[in-house]
Amino acid sequence: MKYVFFFLSCLLPWVAYSEDIELYLGNESTTVGITPKVLIIFDNSGSMNQLVTINAPYDPNFTYPAVGGFNSLSEKFIYFTKGTGVDGQSLPTPDSPSEQRRFLASILSCDFAHEPLATKGFVNVNLREYTFKGSSGTWEEIPDNNGANLEIVDCLEDIEYDILNNTSIRNINSGTDADGKPYGFDKDGKPLPDGYPADGLGTKKKPVYYTTDINNAISTAEKGEIVTLYSDNYLRYSQSDTVEKENVSKLEAAKRAVVSVVESFHNVDFGLQIFNLNHAGENTRDGGRIVMGIQPMNIATRAELLGILETDIDGETNTPLCESLYEASRYFGGLSVDFGDNDSNYSDINYKGNTPPRDTGIETGKNYLSPFGANYCGDNVHVIMITDGAPTQDQAANSKIAAMPGFDASKVRKVRSRFGSSLISKDNYLAALADILHNQDINGNVEGKQNITLNTIGFALQDFADPDNPTNSELIDDDAKKLLDAAAAAGGGEFYNVEEPEKLVIELSSALRNALSVNATFTAPAVASNNFDRTQTLDSVYYAMFLPERRPRWAGNLKKLKISGSGLVGTGKEPALNDDGNIKDDVTTIWSTNDDGADVNEGGVVEMFQNMTPSSRTVYSDLGSSGAIIDFTKDNAVTAFETEAKLAAFMKVTEADLDGLIDWAKGSDVDDDDNDKSTTDMRKDVFGDPLHSRPLVINYGGSADNQDVRIIVGTNAGALHMFEDEGDTVKENWAFMPKEFFNNYSELRVNASGSGKVYGLDGTPVSYIDDGGDGTVDHTKGDKAWVFVGSRRGGSSYYALDISNPDAAPKLLWHINDETNGFNELGQSWSTPRVINSLINTDSGKAKPTLVFAAGYAASKDAGGVGTNDSLGRGLYFVDAATGAQKLAITPGGDIDFSGNDSIPAAVSALDSDSDGFADRLYFGDTGGVVWRLDMVGADSDDWGLIKLASLGRQAEGNKPTEANDRRFFSEPTITRALISETFKYTTIVDGNSDEQFHQSAVPYDAILIGSGNRADPLDTLTNDMLFMIKDGNIITQKFDSAPAVIGVNDLYDYTGNPFANQSLSDTEREQLAFAVSEEDGWRISLQGSGEKSVTQPEAIAGVAYYNSFIPTFASAGTCALDGGKAQLYAVDLALGTTVYETRIIELPGIINEKPTIVTRPPTTDDDESDPDNPKETDQRTEVVLLAPDEKTICDANGNCDGLRLKTMRTALYVEEDN
Repeated sequence: MKYVFFFLSCLLPWVAYSEDIELYLGNESTTVGITPKVLIIFDNSGSMNQLVTINAPYDPNFTYPAVGGFNSLSEKFIYFTKGTGVDGQSLPTPDSPSEQRRFLASILSCDFAHEPLATKGFVNVNLREYTFKGSSGTWEEIPDNNGANLEIVDCLEDIEYDILNNTSIRNINSGTDADGKPYGFDKDGKPLPDGYPADGLGTKKKPVYYTTDINNAISTAEKGEIVTLYSDNYLRYSQSDTVEKENVSKLEAAKRAVVSVVESFHNVDFGLQIFNLNHAGENTRDGGRIVMGIQPMNIATRAELLGILETDIDGETNTPLCESLYEASRYFGGLSVDFGDNDSNYSDINYKGNTPPRDTGIETGKNYLSPFGANYCGDNVHVIMITDGAPTQDQAANSKIAAMPGFDASKVRKVRSRFGSSLISKDNYLAALADILHNQDINGNVEGKQNITLNTIGFALQDFADPDNPTNSELIDDDAKKLLDAAAAAGGGEFYNVEEPEKLVIELSSALRNALSVNATFTAPAVASNNFDRTQTLDSVYYAMFLPERRPRWAGNLKKLKISGSGLVGTGKEPALNDDGNIKDDVTTIWSTNDDGADVNEGGVVEMFQNMTPSSRTVYSDLGSSGAIIDFTKDNAVTAFETEAKLAAFMKVTEADLDGLIDWAKGSDVDDDDNDKSTTDMRKDVFGDPLHSRPLVINYGGSADNQDVRIIVGTNAGALHMFEDEGDTVKENWAFMPKEFFNNYSELRVNASGSGKVYGLDGTPVSYIDDGGDGTVDHTKGDKAWVFVGSRRGGSSYYALDISNPDAAPKLLWHINDETNGFNELGQSWSTPRVINSLINTDSGKAKPTLVFAAGYAASKDAGGVGTNDSLGRGLYFVDAATGAQKLAITPGGDIDFSGNDSIPAAVSALDSDSDGFADRLYFGDTGGVVWRLDMVGADSDDWGLIKLASLGRQAEGNKPTEANDRRFFSEPTITRALISETFKYTTIVDGNSDEQFHQSAVPYDAILIGSGNRADPLDTLTNDMLFMIKDGNIITQKFDSAPAVIGVNDLYDYTGNPFANQSLSDTEREQLAFAVSEEDGWRISLQGSGEKSVTQPEAIAGVAYYNSFIPTFASAGTCALDGGKAQLYAVDLALGTTVYETRIIELPGIINEKPTIVTRPPTTDDDESDPDNPKETDQRTEVVLLAPDEKTICDANGNCDGLRLKTMRTALYVEEDN
């Protein structure tokens, strides 16, 4: 069984950087078994004794001459190849002026790599370069083919092995610190301090690459593609024609190669299997045995493995390829030992059986201890089979394989081999077995599906035992190649044909890089859950969906359901949602042809795209003059970037690859991902994932029966889409792909497993609509429709588009980012813009639309532990919605000085307190737990006032910042103007006796609803997050001469225990409780679930406050999966916090929901047949419904908004009044 302890974070010596995608993928602080497991099946047959000529071993103390007619360069370079071979299997050419896969050795700060480069000449590492997107620097994967622009590189291994030193390979002229330790250098020759790579420190002008606190280092969970580094001297050796040769056996050559590779791949758990004798005759000493079970490679186990390889293995056996893999499958399945204990002495040839001995440490009784066991959460193990020929004596497992589930007889192959002097042909089941192991669950005792990937290496394939009959040898050679190729294909791996012995290291390394690229950072696998984001308009609900992956590229979709009297429905009449709130599997959503349910890869806009050709799409980019939106073509892109070379460098590819990458980005399946032999059809995942982008629905009007509805949504593929809802079908009008995301396409296309998430236009779009008051947007009449969207995690940008004519190309109104003059405080553009009318932006007294947004999120807040002050994202910006011109900056040192210390990722809430059509007050929260109030008095910002309304987190006065009180606000507050009946207490003296009396009076308040929770770290369990209702009694907009006292947590009555629900209270006790409450400035509810947090905007309607919360829940013993967490909805009386429905908390499906979704629908009747195509016309009334699995009617068709309140309390607060 698998046991995962998800609370390891309290024991580990680091704190991970966080993103909310860890909800779906997990976090390395909850990781076990992250290292890939590889079993090498090593050919120790007699034919391996044949001699081959190979290069003498590499001598690092000898300077090898330049090759290819080049002269050795005076500067020292490090060369690299990345992944499984973007450039095929060719190695870099040292000293060549045209070779781009290199960088200066002086900038390599990966101390882990220095010793192997100096002694062995190559090493495999997880390399990163430091780059800037805007003003925030991060460590990213290096480009695939070009190191010319690298300025500083380091590796994750320095963090994993706690290596603080950044000493450069170049020791000559290196700087020294006060202790005399040598420094590394950046590209400009500036010395680098010791430290661990860290993100988000410093600025572009003053970058800070490193931290000395390993807790603040970058995450090592998302490793990406392996990079192999080579010294220039090693490459000269490997490509030289003058290196001394020596004759050794194939066995010795293979041993050297395996030893070299095992030494260079530190992040792999290796095991070793060899052949039994398999003689004399079939069913004697069959199969192979595992001489070392798969183990983590520490100093002792690596030495043990290398010792077996170097000294204990001789070439003596037949070649039972299939039988050996069959025995390996029993090991992986935790089954009984079969062939593993069959080897024995054979005196005729002086064979000493079971030498080296099988590893009995992986057995218990007669059964294997599977590597798919405790403390390993991977579901895949790689097998690399190295052999020099066709199988012999390899039939003993055939009947056993044929009886296995999933056996496909069509994969059995006829293979010729030599037996004595005869050439015989027999059925071989190797490919059929590989197919079973890759596609079936091979371990039924472990939850989930466990499988095997097989890579095969044919090493100097030839039957040297038949030199007098070359034809026979060639036939055997050809059959062996075909068998190994077919087996690898069936097993999901690759076949490597090594004809030159000195290439074995290269191909074996490629096989291992292939293993690493599949599951290099396999942490606890997440539930393959979808996130639904619902926007309601008319009778339609649109679901934005995505499917998490451990890769940069995620699949996504957009689907439509309809609202009927019985809830949400698809094309049929039955309710579309199951008890979990997901779309049922047998539901056909509105735009889909067949049952697609919640399947992200089927139906919806995905089906629409599959019925299109890439050339039929309309794709735009900001490639025109001054960023004008024009067609996205290669020619336009080259013009915008000035040259092909500059465009290629920005897109991280060679010039020759530009056409293919641009075609890929626009949707062409240039890599034939669907294996249909076409590279011009549409990619299935062209849409990308709308991870945080909530769809924006714009109704351009039209007739009552034919509304022109468009949906705008952004995705992390780097596009903003407009779709047209045509009723039962949908079409894409256009996609806008900003050029700033062009440098994401290469990583998205490679899509390496384990690479970090790539973000694009990840924000939620909002609109400004001027329809002239007739409900129809007609651009020919001067009506306007503008859309605004931020990048969120994708950067600091905000884009404004004019989409007044929905059937024409959008027009760029403006683009702002942190490099725009006056916007240097911008962090990541998380804050959804708010369109307001403001007196600071008018034309002849008439309001001009104004956009206000917070300065955003500082990535430094991703660091674990108690939050610290930020250097970005502090404050607000006001801009003219039409031009992007800045009207006001409320930032540190801005037009109005912002005194806060923490970034503001949330949107702001606006209030027009005097109903004059102009917003005059804003409320917003920051990541330090402060709620701010901005009073906008008149047109002169000098008369405006900014105060702290409440401080509810680590910044509270008198607080010692701790993780428990480090409350952060990631959502906007909700403002509710409330007239609440309060009770005033009078104390009178009668005949010397005091008498307390109470009376009620209605008092107006602005109730500010907000919940705390760190959306960037949703798995955190250390913070005591809360729901808040803050009473702001200063209902008049004003600039305070003296700011009111800041409200703290202890100034809010604790409603956690639902005190007014206590039915045993006497009248006197209830009045005393009410009096105690009345003296406070609102109420709070502590969230009781472990790690429970509120990260979305509350809703208030009909006197009820609705808050969404999320509780991270982890898998229990016996599974390695996150179970997706639990969402809850609190429905409480706005004034008293008491239970409104049957329960205070309604459980919701999904993970993090947006604000509670309120829709209108026809009233439910007993005879309602829920037919969306034939709605009843006899009742035009509507009811207001909260969308939840068990729908709650908030207001019925008669306007009664409290019909379902089962427990009613007086809406009354009490305050003391002096007499």
